[in-house]
Amino acid sequence: GLVILSADRGSPGLIAALLAGHGFGPSPMTVFENMGGANEARLDGNAGDWPHARGVDLNTVAVECRAGDGVVAWSRAPGLPEDAFEHDGQITKREVRAATIAALAPLPGQVLWDVGAGSGAVAIEWLRMGASMRAVAVEHHPGRCAAIVRNAATLGVPGLRLVEGTAPEVLAGLEPRPDAVFASSDRMAVGALRAVHDAGLHCPNDVAIVGFDGLISPDQTVPELTTVTQPVFQVGARAAELLNAVIDGTVGVPERINYPTELVVRQSGGASRLEGS
Repeated sequence: GLVILSADRGSPGLIAALLAGHGFGPSPMTVFENMGGANEARLDGNAGDWPHARGVDLNTVAVECRAGDGVVAWSRAPGLPEDAFEHDGQITKREVRAATIAALAPLPGQVLWDVGAGSGAVAIEWLRMGASMRAVAVEHHPGRCAAIVRNAATLGVPGLRLVEGTAPEVLAGLEPRPDAVFASSDRMAVGALRAVHDAGLHCPNDVAIVGFDGLISPDQTVPELTTVTQPVFQVGARAAELLNAVIDGTVGVPERINYPTELVVRQSGGASRLEGS
């Protein structure tokens, strides 16, 4: 249940409309007006057919959240399905997202930088693990930035901080300092490593970092970079084949092809920090 200190007399109606709009119309609501005063009053009803007109400014709302038929309740555990997010295809797959967050080994109150955030899925899942978690999403694409804001609001974490810009340039001096970084490419992860070093911090003892794509050899970074690998050469070869086929007119617009990815845990992830290595 929820107990909500209202902003003014219009809040109960807005709360009812918000609940009903998200499929929680059956939720019982009680509004307490002027509690402890001479004109104390109580109003009851359901969110879906809230029957009361605007009352007084001093009121508190109690809600027992009840989902209507067909409403999907999302778990707070990392690994939400892709269709829980608005995205343009640039989204970390759910099983990789769950494994990546596990590799970053989050603790209560810690800060994540999601660099090259795309849909913001990793940062949003991080925040959904607890009210004390904090996250910064870094993204340069205007359309994706707008989608990140909408996804964060829809999935209950509007406090996600969005920084519009390109990594690694925007990472210098970025606050709050991270406890963990997920980068959408190994190149960005290397930029995060440099920013962490320049800030006088140590990876992984102070900051855990995970990259994506597997294009950086383990011996090119200190510590060795934990990353999500993908078959980039296979993807490139297939893309060239499809492009030639489109140019030749032998196929139309090709359908989306999904390739498997794999989390490769090395030294930069948070698991090694917990193990004391």
